[in-house]
Amino acid sequence: MQPDHAARTRVEATVEALRYWVPTIADVARVGESEAPGYWRLTMDPEVEGACRLEMTLHENQHFDVVLGGELYEDRALASLELLLPLLQAVTEGRVVQRRWISCATGAERAIETIVTLADGSVWRDGHTNEAVATAIPREATERHDHHFLPYRR
Repeated sequence: MQPDHAARTRVEATVEALRYWVPTIADVARVGESEAPGYWRLTMDPEVEGACRLEMTLHENQHFDVVLGGELYEDRALASLELLLPLLQAVTEGRVVQRRWISCATGAERAIETIVTLADGSVWRDGHTNEAVATAIPREATERHDHHFLPYRR
């Protein structure tokens, strides 16, 4: 089997598993999906205000883009495609925190990270640093502001 074919087969199997799971949240979120050559996209817009909206694009190369609570993380690699379903489940269960590092003196945002705690206790995290602010303001001069998202089902 060609490596590209094997990767495509794994992505297709992951997409089918996610499609099988989607109806379990259809009563608490507006869910949409689309696909084109090379990618598959899923959007989850929760009915509950304060829950974390998600848009995920899974690419044929086994990388993904994800928007969680308005923060975009592009072209991310996964240790395993099997992590996607637990990641989505954790989002719908409200186990998402957005952590912002804010300058105590100016209120400027130095960095933001999104932290998703999976059911097994492991963590998926990603973030961005505002380099212009980070060069001027050391991390010790910031304070942490955590925003916790609600579960889709209340």
